[in-house]
Amino acid sequence: MKTNNKNLIEYHLNAIAEIYGGWSADWNKQGVWRNFKQNENLCRKLAIIYCGDGSANQEEHSRQAEAQLNYYKENLPRILSKYFVNKELFKEHFYINEDPRGYALKLAVPRNIVHNAFHDLGDNVILAPEDLKNAYPKIN
Repeated sequence: MKTNNKNLIEYHLNAIAEIYGGWSADWNKQGVWRNFKQNENLCRKLAIIYCGDGSANQEEHSRQAEAQLNYYKENLPRILSKYFVNKELFKEHFYINEDPRGYALKLAVPRNIVHNAFHDLGDNVILAPEDLKNAYPKIN
């Protein structure tokens, strides 16, 4: 994690926290970011395996990846919601995208909720975007 990204990380995380009533405690934002990034990377790798990793054992790998993705779908909303005041709303919006071409961890925030968080073309908030400089070009 680059130190020059610290402001961008905090801006992004605070934008998400605003959607969910703020922070539930005085969390270390770098630690929250690491948690989001680690889970994003893990779920994205599982999605790649689930959709086909090209191995000789493709079917077995896909079955194992599906089981792991189901575990994360069931448990990550509870684990990650701890950071926010409105945990139930976060859990309601959270989902794991199984398409390996996109980000894995997303929030399906209804369009009537105004926010400044980075989102994709489908208006889903991305928990851990790869390139925060392009996500928030006006922030430095």
